[in-house]
Amino acid sequence: MGKEKEGRFIRFSYFGHSINEVYWFILPLLLPKILREFGLSYLKAGGLLTVYLIVVSIFSFIIGKASDSFPRWKILISGFFIAFAGFIMAGLSSSLPILTFCIALGAVGVSAFHPVAYALLDESTSLQKGRLFGNFESWGMAGVVGMLALNGILLSFFTWRTVLVISAFPSLLMGILALTTTAPSSSFSPNYREKTSFGSVRLLLRLVLFFMTVVFRIMSILGVLNFIPTYLMDELGTEEHLAAFSTGIYFIGALIGSRLGGKGGDTHGHLKILMGATLLMSPLIALLGMIQVWWYAPLLLLFLGISAAASAPNQNYILSKLSGGMGRGATFGTLVGILTMTNALSPLIFGAGADVFGLAQTIRLFATPMVLSFLILTGLSLTPGFKQSLTTKE
Repeated sequence: MGKEKEGRFIRFSYFGHSINEVYWFILPLLLPKILREFGLSYLKAGGLLTVYLIVVSIFSFIIGKASDSFPRWKILISGFFIAFAGFIMAGLSSSLPILTFCIALGAVGVSAFHPVAYALLDESTSLQKGRLFGNFESWGMAGVVGMLALNGILLSFFTWRTVLVISAFPSLLMGILALTTTAPSSSFSPNYREKTSFGSVRLLLRLVLFFMTVVFRIMSILGVLNFIPTYLMDELGTEEHLAAFSTGIYFIGALIGSRLGGKGGDTHGHLKILMGATLLMSPLIALLGMIQVWWYAPLLLLFLGISAAASAPNQNYILSKLSGGMGRGATFGTLVGILTMTNALSPLIFGAGADVFGLAQTIRLFATPMVLSFLILTGLSLTPGFKQSLTTKE
């Protein structure tokens, strides 16, 4: 791919990521108003969000796998248009069953972006992969911050339906833009499989263990993060706007960490940065469950956001090296599916723990999965096959 064409594709992927991330966080923002309009219980409201996330999880794997056999660029374009149609119809829906169906349709479109974009970036560009993935994650986080700010203002003036319809149009814009953009060339051939069989027990075991480190790490982060506002208000008596501000600091840290982590991985080694970030997050989470005054929380959440985001680009790089004969689309589709399912289940697990042990103690307990993630990474780092996978030239 020529440098100019490659640069256009990278810029498109960055902007597309910032748009796609909006649809991962739009429903929780609108959920209180949806709950009131339809008279939903908390269980049904949570069920709506769970349906959405489960559809994203399942179709991330399906679409990722399909993208190893069918043109990825066409799948990416279709995803933008399907997401647009789903959210437009959801905004115009008149009943809860129709709303649920339309939300699920939008989820199918949303699920197409990440596995395909990750695969195309990995195969179609010549830049340092750590920095590339780091910038990609940073643009996604910027989209979340912008969405929270803009839609928070829009909700003061419009109904949730209007906000959802307005939020659907950037996806239409990206679909049209993709139609006018030349598809990136890819080094992947659908019929190509490396000589190393994906069926190899050792190769499969390494991949499964690495996915386990991802699950444990994300469970710790998301379980705690979802309950931080509640913890600050209920346990420490923090005012609502200060609790929201403290949580927002996490995303500012993530903006910083994604870029630092990507560059650091290219310079100092991707495994070192991933292990260092994972090791740091465990005491940060434990300390969050020990604070007595709210103003310690923003500082701890800032460093937690930096560490969590620094791990992401290095995780993606390592995963691309471990995929072996498995297609990149299937590999990253599996990653996104696992991340989404963990996202859906971790608040449920945390909430069950909080009912038994209390919020503060449960936060401290949720530092444990991070320790397990680090220990498994340490074990993997000592195996010759794992080290060889990371140093293999493509």
